[in-house]
Amino acid sequence: MKRLFQEKAFTYILFIACFQIILSYAIVYEWKLGRLKADLSAYATRVAQDLTYREGKWDTTAYLSDPLTPHPSGSSGFVQPLYILSIDGFVIERSNPVTGYLDSSDTKHLLTFQRVATLDSITNERWRVQSKPIAMEGMPAGVVTAAYFNPDATSLSEIDQKIASDSSRLLGIITQGKNRELDVSAVDIRHVNYDISFEIVDRYNKVLINNGRTPSFIDRSYVIDEIHAPAYSIIRSPKTREAFLLHRRVLYANSQPVGLIVTGFRMNDVYDMLNAYLVVSLLTAVATLLPIVYLALTKLKKQIPVSVSKTAIKHISFNRSSGELKINETMLVLPYASNQYYLLDAIFAHPKKRWEHDELLEKLGEDTNDTANRTVYDTMLAVNRKAGIKLIEYKDKTYRFNPSFLIHLQSVKAR
Repeated sequence: MKRLFQEKAFTYILFIACFQIILSYAIVYEWKLGRLKADLSAYATRVAQDLTYREGKWDTTAYLSDPLTPHPSGSSGFVQPLYILSIDGFVIERSNPVTGYLDSSDTKHLLTFQRVATLDSITNERWRVQSKPIAMEGMPAGVVTAAYFNPDATSLSEIDQKIASDSSRLLGIITQGKNRELDVSAVDIRHVNYDISFEIVDRYNKVLINNGRTPSFIDRSYVIDEIHAPAYSIIRSPKTREAFLLHRRVLYANSQPVGLIVTGFRMNDVYDMLNAYLVVSLLTAVATLLPIVYLALTKLKKQIPVSVSKTAIKHISFNRSSGELKINETMLVLPYASNQYYLLDAIFAHPKKRWEHDELLEKLGEDTNDTANRTVYDTMLAVNRKAGIKLIEYKDKTYRFNPSFLIHLQSVKAR
């Protein structure tokens, strides 16, 4: 009985501790997630306020001059993902993109600039652009695009030379990896001039690396899909498995969607913090749970009937008048005139006697001719269970007081 109670008590306390830890983890996670969503929403609002759309054109003047938004040269120090896309797929901004998420580009469109040209984009920005195809083993493998923002007409020759030089340098660094894939691991943004933006795209329209806002397009269907996606979601990069919380903000003009802002936050630091919290909580729970269980069981031990080993028993007695069975300091009261009372009354009256089944049936007031009657046996089990020890022994079809406890028996005289 004691062991069963201890196991139940420990299981209950352990359940409460685990539930508290899990609940606290969930509360902290949701609180942190709510704060991040609010931050991403506030940032998307700031970016949206910096952009102006009118008659198919985007004015990004305020956005480019805002110190809290990414800058074409990367000088703002902004390290979280940010996308600004027009409804037709023009990439207004793609800063620190998530690998495998909206990081494609239209290779065919880029290859229309194989001869250096000046491009006036839908953002009212002017770029000097040139693209050079990448060939591996005589087969098209991708494209390198280099661009210069807001070129001065008087310096076009110098600008074109920078673009051509940086493009050639990048082509010399790119190698062929496994499965004929382009390997750009050796490319560093320091390989190009600080005022040159570049983008390297493979033959599958995948942006492998870029350092700025090189004018490019992505498939319009990708933008439409994201416009209809949930405002918030957590995704994992299919390549790096890094988790990101994303917020999507649709931009409207005359109640029609004209663009999309996607802001993101790397979740790895959050998960590391929560995992550390979980480990500390578990260790703290273990450190506090054990003494609590010990104190609880020590206190309850004196309040309930518990199993006692043979060597721990010092006193056994039965009071016929009150029906009290006393084992050490534990007092059990048996209802007067019950089967348990009559059984103990007979056994304690003659503790060394072996009682036959029909003799005890008679004491219990049962039919002694009913050989299938289990009343005596069931009553013995109930008494032993209540006492927490094998007080009455059943052996060779007879019942008797357990001889192991005779030396501790008090008041053995018949009453």
